[in-house]
Amino acid sequence: MVSVGFEQVERDLYKWFINSRLKSLPISGPILQTEATKLAENLGISDFKASNGWLDRFKRWHNIICKQINGEANDVNQDTVENWKRKLSVLIKGYEAKDIYNADETGVFFQRNPYQVFSEIRKPLVIGKSLKPHCFKNMNIALLPVTWKFNKKAWMTAEIMEQWLQYFNADMRSQNRNILLFLDNATCHPYIECLM
Repeated sequence: MVSVGFEQVERDLYKWFINSRLKSLPISGPILQTEATKLAENLGISDFKASNGWLDRFKRWHNIICKQINGEANDVNQDTVENWKRKLSVLIKGYEAKDIYNADETGVFFQRNPYQVFSEIRKPLVIGKSLKPHCFKNMNIALLPVTWKFNKKAWMTAEIMEQWLQYFNADMRSQNRNILLFLDNATCHPYIECLM
């Protein structure tokens, strides 16, 4: 059983994590453990241990995964960045940090050693080349911890993206949540009206 003091450490750590990621700061496991230890000390909790087991449970509880940081930062015009910084405070006004999302696509390369950070994630959408790959021969794909889609090139398409957006919108509506979702302007990101 987790003590009330430990729960406060975890609540404070999660807020710190969300704020750090909103600032695009890279967060690793040891950084989370160090910050949790500092928070516990500040709360006067001496028996808190930010062990690897604790870290695994914390990540699972908050749906935090380790993911690759994409190298798109240098592809953006700096004037555009400055304009968005000014607009962003207006756009996010009235939204809590937990209701602001950013979605993007990335490739997965077998046995590559990427630069990684921790990030909050919902059930990932994975796109493969076939409806039922050989590796899933004896599995029910619907029971995978991902949403599985497929097409010949294993790429995101406007149709797949629209299906995912409708699913995500329905999930948020079922929780009575109004959220802000940021997507880039890729051609596979269609404009659709989502009901609140």
